[in-house]
This record gives sequence, structure tokens and C-alpha cells, in this order.
Amino acid sequence: MKGAWRKAAVAVGTAMLAASVLSGCNASKSVIEKPDKTITVIDKREKTGEELQTGEIEVSHIETLEGARGMDWLGEDRLIIDRENRNFEPQSVEGELRYVRNLYIKNMSGETPILEEKRNQGFAEVSPDGKYLFFKRYVEATSTGVIMNLETKEAAKLGDDIIPISEGRWTPEGRLIFPDMRGTIYLADPDGKLTRLFKAETYVLSHVVKQGSVVYYIMGDNSDLYAYDVETREEKKLVNGAFRIEPSPDGKHLALVLKADQSDTEKSLVVADPQGNTTKVVATGTEIYGTAWSPDGNSLAYNLVSEREGGLKGLFVADMTTGKTTQIAVDLQYATDKLRWSPSGKKLMSSTFVPGENGYTFRTYIISFK
Repeated sequence: MKGAWRKAAVAVGTAMLAASVLSGCNASKSVIEKPDKTITVIDKREKTGEELQTGEIEVSHIETLEGARGMDWLGEDRLIIDRENRNFEPQSVEGELRYVRNLYIKNMSGETPILEEKRNQGFAEVSPDGKYLFFKRYVEATSTGVIMNLETKEAAKLGDDIIPISEGRWTPEGRLIFPDMRGTIYLADPDGKLTRLFKAETYVLSHVVKQGSVVYYIMGDNSDLYAYDVETREEKKLVNGAFRIEPSPDGKHLALVLKADQSDTEKSLVVADPQGNTTKVVATGTEIYGTAWSPDGNSLAYNLVSEREGGLKGLFVADMTTGKTTQIAVDLQYATDKLRWSPSGKKLMSSTFVPGENGYTFRTYIISFK
């Protein structure tokens, strides 16, 4: 995997996770005491039916999907994944033969292609009501958006403009928000009808999300967090030096990854109010990404790499009530996508890519909590 194709493959998580490989099939647990938190490290690599008592969460098992890139959940036991479609001949890309990647529905009985075609599909997200699927058709790092009715398989293309490959999010009310490459932000209905909201001051725009009447986005070379109220048409800069934003399910909090020092070597994961004022510092590290709230808003999952604290790194779940943190021991060797909770909050999906026989391949972990 190299060049622009590699950029597309890791666009959702650009920093590398050089986590150590944990081996063995027996469950184990250790506790790390820090001045501001207690971290419980859980290692359970095989599905055995046993339960681990951790005090805060209980992990029953971790399932591994080789060659699959986990996208989102269609239910507790149904996933949207992408993987190579071997029904088509491989194509020559950058001097290498590669199979196109298509989207599949995975359940207990197997995998079913959603729409087989000789084009790469990926970066998918299911609508809040579970009826529609937003995904991108992409060539290297260039992508266009599609909304599909999962029942009829009718697909609506979101215009001809290129969409940044890591952008496009469903709003709580079931519309899709996304920017184009010129910094114009749109809302899309499930049938593909577009509504132009506004144009930002610069095309350097990312992490566009909407909560109520407010659109949040990170803009400019300094990566500042802005809020634009579509009703009052007022724009306000909230925070300097922001890298990621994730609104809580109830809209009362923002999970933000912010610059922690002037040297750009440290980042902080914080919980803030809707105006961007920090109310709680969750973690600090060299890189923090993949942030995801549990459906009930009581837990915050994230990936972290820290060059301090003895090289702490991996996947963590922070309990927002107790302040305690649990580390889940999975082999996150390289960049990872956004973490995804199942609708009940009892499962967590993490996808990454790892070295394979012919370059790199994807791996997805399904972590089940008791």
C-alpha cells in the first residue's frame, strides 16, 4: 500500500499506532495507577464464554475479522464492512494489481455484498434510523458521495463534486452534512436532494458535524474550531488548535482533541460544553483519535499513543461517571478508523491495518462487553 491509495486507506486516522503485539489466548488483567485515573488493562483474545470482572466494565470476548475494514453497525449482530471483491479481476493501480473493495453486510451466517461493482466503495455510515447507508466511491484519494436505501438498493449520488474522503456525517435528525473541496457545506436528504447551508472562509475544512442548529467544523491552517448557527447565520471561533470533535448523543457535551502545548507534541482529549469550554480532561498523549461516545453518553472510547508515561498506547474506554479508564488489549499497530459502538453499547468495533503477505491488509476487532 503506497502513494495516494495509502492516504485514502488511512484517511480517518492518519497517525500511526505502534502498539506492541500482545500474544496468547488466556485472559489477563493488570491495573496502572495514575495521579488522575486508574487504568485497567484487559487482554482477552479468544471467544471462550468467560467473563472478566473489571470493576467498571466486563469484557466477554474479542472477535477478529481478518481482511475486513469495519464501517458501522446495522444492529447488534449485523455489520457494514468493506473487503476485497474477488469476483472481479484485479486492476492495475500504481503499478500493482489490486482488487476493488466493495461493501458487505456481515452477520452470524456470513457476508452478503450490498452492491457489487468494479469501483472502490468505503467510508460508510448508517443513518440513525438504520434505513440508509452513506458511502463513498473512490479512486485513490478522490471520492464522491452516495446515499443508498438499504431496502430497495436505490442509490442517489450526491452531485458530481468531490467530497473529502474522511468527511460526511449523519445528523441526529437523519440528514447528511458534508463539505465539498471548496469549503461549501451542504445538507443532503436521504433521497439525495442537496441544500446549500453556507460557504466557509477557507477550503481548509474538516470534521464537519451538526448538532441542533449549530454546525461545528475545524478550519484554517491553525486548525481552529468554529461554530456556525444556521438560524442566526452567526459564525464564532470557539477553540484554538483543535484536531477532532465528537458531540455527545444528547448534544450537551463535545469531545475535543486539542493542542496541549505550543510545540505540537502533545494533545489532550477533553470534554467541553457546546461553547467549547473545557469541563474535563480525559487523556493526554502524542496522538489521540477514533473518539466515540457510547449510545448512553456514559463512556468515551478513544485510541491513544503517548511517548511519556512509559509509552502508554492502545484502545481505552473512559467512564464519564467514575473517571476510571479501561484499556482493551488489541493489536493496533497502525492508523485506525473511528471507533464504533453497537446500538446497545455492549459492543465496540475497531478497525486498523496491519502488514500482510502482499503489503498491508485490514483487520477489525469486535469487542463485546457483558
